[in-house]
Amino acid sequence: MKTTIFATLGLLVLAQPALAQDCKQLAIVTSVDLATTDDHNAVFAKLNLDGHDEYFLIDTGANLSTITKDTADELGLDREPVNVALIDVNGRESHEAGRVKSLTIGNLHASNVDFIIMRDNPFGEGNKSVAGLLGADFLSNYDLEIDYGANKLTLLSPDHCPGKVIYWPATAVAAIPINVTNKGDVELQVTLDGKPVSAKLDTGASNTTLSRGFAQTNYGITETSPGVKVIGELNNAHGAAILSTHFKMLTFGDDSTGSISLGNPQVDLIADYQGNSDVQGLQHTGTRLKPKSEAVKLPDMLLGMNVLKHLHIYIAYGEGKLYVTPASAPEKK
Repeated sequence: MKTTIFATLGLLVLAQPALAQDCKQLAIVTSVDLATTDDHNAVFAKLNLDGHDEYFLIDTGANLSTITKDTADELGLDREPVNVALIDVNGRESHEAGRVKSLTIGNLHASNVDFIIMRDNPFGEGNKSVAGLLGADFLSNYDLEIDYGANKLTLLSPDHCPGKVIYWPATAVAAIPINVTNKGDVELQVTLDGKPVSAKLDTGASNTTLSRGFAQTNYGITETSPGVKVIGELNNAHGAAILSTHFKMLTFGDDSTGSISLGNPQVDLIADYQGNSDVQGLQHTGTRLKPKSEAVKLPDMLLGMNVLKHLHIYIAYGEGKLYVTPASAPEKK
């Protein structure tokens, strides 16, 4: 099945200083309000699918967009087998996609959009308030901007002058090189308590996590270290405790790129089961996709929403840059 995406409304061109004629100005495709959980550790956008309004989790860590089986059934989606395995937290696989004939998000209209159908509902069986995940296969067609303070998602044209993206007032800006994998994952380097750490940006993960092996080797942190709590155990990995602790400082960028730092970040420490998708799935709000024969090698850190909610981020997928500023102050009601 093939996904076809197109915008049918004109772009909103943002005012910027005069630039060379062959360099286009920044242009918004669509901008929508986000719904959020009470703890602000998950954000959702309202999409219209074949005439029905549904909420989808915004998940940069999901390689492909997915839809719950209940929603696919209610919409009567046409289905077709696909050559990927969607593996849920219980290790069960799904190999089926459903096609949405018409999708609208704000001013953006798309036709013939395919969603992998989730066999189990990651939001809880019987929960129909969330219809699925909007993943990197959709989001990476655009530049993605999320202001977590204002709960606003904006998709912009990637065809613009490099580096000319910060159009909002900002007291500090970090412009960080990123590696966008062929699956759409956003990987970067951050600094945690003065040490460089490879990280993946995942707006679908509630918590920020770090490999236990990395934490022990680089910070000397073990289960008995001061300030460390055991908060659970990995599914399908008996005896692999999930730990939680606070670090002093997490920094995006450096002196050459500009930097933004967050103090006292809470980080969960998980065992090194990077090739086990069942274990990975437990750490995220949603599930992940991988071909059956492919082992997944993750960065040492996963940047989740407990950290990202304090920021205003702009992912320039094509440019290979992540722009970070402090989040806007929440609007007064």
